[in-house]
Amino acid sequence: MPATVICDWVPIKYYLAAKAIMYTKKKNTTLIGPTILQQDPKKTEDLWTALGKEALTKWSKDYESCIHGSWTKTLIKGPGYAG
Repeated sequence: MPATVICDWVPIKYYLAAKAIMYTKKKNTTLIGPTILQQDPKKTEDLWTALGKEALTKWSKDYESCIHGSWTKTLIKGPGYAG
């Protein structure tokens, strides 16, 4: 996790979840089972932006609750603050 925060990269699990949702929308199909990110049909902004905001929120919660990376936490407040 420290590398993703330092480089300000979204963790791969959120990126892949967003790509899967985007792919199903493009192919007009649905995902079976739960996903990390959820598509909210009420959102007026574009889907990629909405998924990115949700990923950042979940990533921030992961960062705060993680017991590892204490040194990174002293240097960087959280995801989105590295730059």
